[in-house]
Amino acid sequence: MTKKAIHQRTGALVTPEEFIALEGADHRSKGVLPLCPQCGAALAPYGVHSLKVMSRFDHPDGSQCPSSSTPDSRYAHLVPTDWDLEQGKRLRSALCDDPTRANLKAVYAACLALCGKLSGIEFAAMCRKADHLQVWRYKGVTLTWLPYVLVTLTDLPIVAGKRR
Repeated sequence: MTKKAIHQRTGALVTPEEFIALEGADHRSKGVLPLCPQCGAALAPYGVHSLKVMSRFDHPDGSQCPSSSTPDSRYAHLVPTDWDLEQGKRLRSALCDDPTRANLKAVYAACLALCGKLSGIEFAAMCRKADHLQVWRYKGVTLTWLPYVLVTLTDLPIVAGKRR
């Protein structure tokens, strides 16, 4: 269940009511679909004109997205309260596009301090999972908080009988 989705043509976050007002009930025949801000899947507006249920966007059945009504239990706790698409672009750019890699090194160092031992391969896996879940777009996530989110994204093996 998602309260806001990305409008396919404008790229703006919209509510189900806004989406239907812009595209109408025949949006599928026009080829315009609302997209999940987290997983990018096409969503279906639900309950827009209902007095009994709260309007929302639903994921396709079997979706593993944390924003769906049946998320993967490992990531169910990572549902953002809101999205910030522009901040997400800036955060990802600050981490990945910086030619000096200073931010990337700082985030890796913080993750290393949290884990005790962390290989580059494990850190890269965390970043790939963050890309998949679009954690950059979570409202309020900053470079300072990013390491704390990243270390929750992968299962790190036990080292020498101790947890990391």
